[in-house]
Amino acid sequence: AKPFIAEIYNYKKTGEGYWLRINAQPIINEKGKVTAFFAIEEDITFEREAQDKIKAAASRMSTLISNLNAGILLENSDGSISLVNNKFCELFNLDVNPDSLIGDIGSVLSKQNERLFTDSEFFTVRTDEILVRKEFVSGELLELKDGRIFLRDFIPILVDELYKGHLWVYTDITEKKTAEKKLQDQRVFY
Repeated sequence: AKPFIAEIYNYKKTGEGYWLRINAQPIINEKGKVTAFFAIEEDITFEREAQDKIKAAASRMSTLISNLNAGILLENSDGSISLVNNKFCELFNLDVNPDSLIGDIGSVLSKQNERLFTDSEFFTVRTDEILVRKEFVSGELLELKDGRIFLRDFIPILVDELYKGHLWVYTDITEKKTAEKKLQDQRVFY
């Protein structure tokens, strides 16, 4: 017999359920036979409930991000991709399942996408600058070679003042800009 740790759902005499972590060690006699087990039991109900709440919140957040009408790229502090939504893949013409990008290094993806922008050098330099400064950026205008116009936001994620990663948000505003230009042209005409 070997030592083991197990988590089980148990019941008190009152019938109330609770989560229990059991850490058990075998007691072996001089002949090498297991004669009993020594166990430490710990009520982990609050810990499990907290974990369940965190998982539920993460699931809701992931569902929300996946369905936003903006391209979302969430990267960890080491630059690895934690979450990407379908809209991001659509905006950058990536014919992949967003889940397949999780764990990849986001800077590689950025280098692949820089060719799409009219000023690819600005895109690269500015992206690197943003990543070094790690400061909030909102509404940065980016023009693409195919005529589309994106707004880009950068949101650093801080937990207790410690940098844990960041969120890139890309919004296609091409139709809005086109409508604004038409309206401006009409004003000038009249």
